[in-house]
Amino acid sequence: MDRSTLKRNLAPLEAEGLLSLGDEGWRRSRTLAISAKGRARLEQAFPLWREAQKRLRRQLGEEGWDDVRRGVDRVLRSVERPPQRGDRKP
Repeated sequence: MDRSTLKRNLAPLEAEGLLSLGDEGWRRSRTLAISAKGRARLEQAFPLWREAQKRLRRQLGEEGWDDVRRGVDRVLRSVERPPQRGDRKP
């Protein structure tokens, strides 16, 4: 994710007091810290997220759920490394 997109996505969270951004450091890096308010919001959200996953899993069935997880794993692996020679083009 490029810097401007990341900043644009984090700005509302910072404005709401859910996190804080540190000063710019080495190579324009910045620290990010979750606030107590942000941690409390996460604790509220986790049970809702788990329930949403359970409902989706029931709707898809185990095989469909496994397909989704494999697909997400492929996406994550593809963004973790640069394209390799011989990779299929989209």
